[in-house]
Amino acid sequence: MELDNGYIVLLDYLYKYEPINDDIEKQYWELKNEIFSKCLHNDKLLEIYELKKLEERIFDFCLLFKNIDYYAIIKHKNPVMYISYLSHLKEKLMLKKSF
Repeated sequence: MELDNGYIVLLDYLYKYEPINDDIEKQYWELKNEIFSKCLHNDKLLEIYELKKLEERIFDFCLLFKNIDYYAIIKHKNPVMYISYLSHLKEKLMLKKSF
């Protein structure tokens, strides 16, 4: 089985737009390395238990961010579009603050 792209986009969104500390950054890079090694640099698909374990680690990582409604994002009919919308809003807010 394959990991849904929405999880990867969500991780990148959290890393780019949410406040992080050194511990969160370390966990982010460990998780990204695991995703790359298991999903992108591997020719075979994940077993169901491997996929569930990886999704659980991503969920645990998302729980570190108190301002994010993880369920609303993942249960959305198009999570990548929803995350892109959130990113667009954050960009606009960041531009307004810089002026």
